[in-house]
This record gives sequence, C-alpha cells and structure tokens, in this order.
Amino acid sequence: MAYIRASGPYIYVDNDNCNDSDFARIIKETGIITNYFFAYKEGEKLYLLDGFNRLLTDYGNVDDSIVYLKVITNPLKDPELMSIMLYLNLWKLYGHGYYRFDTNNFFDRGFRLLLKKKYDIEIYSNIEWKDRLREHDDFYILNKYFVRESKSTDMFKYSYLQIKKLFAKENIVNDLREIIKGNDYLKSPFNNYSRFLNGFTMFLSRRRLSEDNSKHEFKTYLDLLYKDKFFKKLQNMSWTDSTRQNVFAFFKNIEEQLDKDDIK
Repeated sequence: MAYIRASGPYIYVDNDNCNDSDFARIIKETGIITNYFFAYKEGEKLYLLDGFNRLLTDYGNVDDSIVYLKVITNPLKDPELMSIMLYLNLWKLYGHGYYRFDTNNFFDRGFRLLLKKKYDIEIYSNIEWKDRLREHDDFYILNKYFVRESKSTDMFKYSYLQIKKLFAKENIVNDLREIIKGNDYLKSPFNNYSRFLNGFTMFLSRRRLSEDNSKHEFKTYLDLLYKDKFFKKLQNMSWTDSTRQNVFAFFKNIEEQLDKDDIK
C-alpha cells in the first residue's frame, strides 16, 4: 500500500505498490497538484509561467472545472521575470550532496516554454542519439553556468543565494542565449571545443557574481583564443582534467585583464 512521509519541506512517496492513478491521487491530496497558476501579460501576449505539467500533460492533470490564473500585468524587466521563474521552479533545485540540482529538470517544461515563446531561445535535447542535431544537448552546457569552478575542480554547484543573484543580473537572458548559441554544433569546430565552451560558461557566471554586468559574447572569446598560442596547445591536448585546468587558466588570465580594464 502506498503511503506518504513528510520530512521537513519535502514529501516522499513509497510507490513500490503504487500505480500511476494512486500516485496522481496522493499528490493532489497533499496539495502538490493544484489548479492555481501564474501567467505574465505583456501587451496582447499571455505567457504561462508555471503549471506546464498540470495543464498540458497527463501527469497529475488538473481535472477541476475551475482553474485559477494569477496574471502579472506590471511591466517586468528580464531579470525580474527570470527571478519569478526561479521562485516558481525553486522546488526543482533540491539535490543530493555537493552536486546539487540538475538543469535537465530545472529548465525543462514551463521554463523551457517561456524561453522559447518570449525570447526565441530554444533549448534542444538529444532525445534520440541517431537523430540528434547537436553533439551535446543544451541542458549539458547550461548546467555549467551554475558550477563553482576552481583550479582543482568543476564539481560543485553554487549556493542557492548565489543562484538567486545570477537570475537577478540584467544580462541573464543574454547569457543563456550566448551559451546555447555556442553549443549549436553537431561536429566540433576543433578538438576540445566543448571544453572551451564549458570554460566560457563557468567564466561567465563567475563574472556575474563578481558584479560584472557588461555584455559578454562567446565569439569575442573564440577570437581571443584563435589569436593566442594556447589555441594550438589546446587542440593537441587529450580529454583529461589538465585540459580543463588549462582552459580555466586561460579565462582567469582574461579576468585579470578585464579587472585591469585592459580589454574593453
């Protein structure tokens, strides 16, 4: 028999003997599934902010005759809207140990829909390997934006407070667009290209948390790489952690120059 167990703010379901209908009933009864939704109105357009699964899929779908929709009509800047999306998806950020959350869940569904409809940013996922359009899906690279990289590791995620700061930055939407634009390839432009893109993505979030609010384009840093003697070395390096460390050193050098205002 299925049962639920509360532990702090989380609810666990023992579903060894729990079928889909039982599970849907349980989460509705606990209030996890409700008929209350948020949307944002901009001009004549209405953007759904949450409730993607409840409204558009069979997962615990809302079958009540009345649906309550709270519509935000005040004009919102991009970081204000992104901060709202962070709070509406905050429950997805729960993770185990030091690895924290996975963006496959956080940016999926409602968040993914909003980015496409409002900003024309399409998050691509390799569902079928043989039919893939990119070497790595976008969730893979977006995950790096929330990694606290150091010389020794790129394993641990930022704290919730730091993630909140990232979403409140004025260039948050542009950052997401640049990261996905850099990931739009099926055949790698050069050996260790993905390592370099990973390094750029982690560099970008580091800069945001150091109060750098300027616009950063991935192409700018590709051009710097092509002109640097490190480019030849990078292409000849194997897929090892020392490669990541060398890419990290490349971007740390750029950061030092940025802090000295040597690069505009």
